[in-house]
Amino acid sequence: MIVEHHDNEVDTLSLQLLNKARHLAEPLGARVLALVLGSGIDTVVDRVSEMGADSAMVADYPELSPYNPEIYCRLLTEMIRASDPALVLLGHTFLGMEVAPAVSTRLGIRLASNCTDIELSDDGLPVVARPVYGGTKHVKIMGDLPLMISVQKGALSGEAHLSQKASLVPFRTNIDVGSLRTRITSVLKPSVGEVDISKANVIVGVGRGIGQPANIDMARKLASALGGVIAATRPVIDQGWLPPEYLVGLSGAMVSPRVYIACGISGAAQHLAGMGDAQMIIAINKDLNAPIFNVAHYAVVGDLFQIVPALIESAGVKA
Repeated sequence: MIVEHHDNEVDTLSLQLLNKARHLAEPLGARVLALVLGSGIDTVVDRVSEMGADSAMVADYPELSPYNPEIYCRLLTEMIRASDPALVLLGHTFLGMEVAPAVSTRLGIRLASNCTDIELSDDGLPVVARPVYGGTKHVKIMGDLPLMISVQKGALSGEAHLSQKASLVPFRTNIDVGSLRTRITSVLKPSVGEVDISKANVIVGVGRGIGQPANIDMARKLASALGGVIAATRPVIDQGWLPPEYLVGLSGAMVSPRVYIACGISGAAQHLAGMGDAQMIIAINKDLNAPIFNVAHYAVVGDLFQIVPALIESAGVKA
């Protein structure tokens, strides 16, 4: 299982994948190995060692910061080849989308990408669920071993805690920076703009169903009444209704508010990946079959232009 981390914090999806790996391994009598890469990652390794892995293979080298996909592909290929696992799990994140196809090709093993769940068949073979037709349907696919699986952010839940810490296995390799074709010259971070949605506790998200830019004020009033901020999906940003810093999704901000209210959002996979860590998701959509309802804790089927003003008034604010 490949662990992803940022600023010495283990990604939530990686912790959920460790939990899933533990549940898959136990019926088979298999062991869970966490692959941890980076530079100065003692804090990350300590966290991972308590979260469901039997052992952790650690590659801690200064050349691994900043992230360079060419180095990561080479090193992950070496680590997986050395450990010879039956299943390789990782997130369908920026890193997962970039390195998984390259690593699976180098190893000659199949890749099931953008999955939402993993089960075991009666024969002990993995059965993955993945969205099709823009997330409106899901299919189940049985794969042969060995298999690499990337899982959509927000699809899993839960974390595993073991009383015994994972054993640590330092991974020794030679990283020849001079032979690399890719070199990172600088890391650019987008401007936060007028609001940093990644730190908000309450978010009211608007999608194509908001209809026109003038209607965004309605969502803004609801967000203000709840002490939150607004955010948006890719179509809203592409039409210029809100600036890019309001975008939630794989190509925007990853948010984890206490409450996310989705207004007129169908639920494309790219957007769900950005808001799947919300503690509570309330979806308002007139389409009963909207994919957003598959992840929502509370589903409100109806006209958002009637429901949102009623929510604003119930908060004591004039709609």
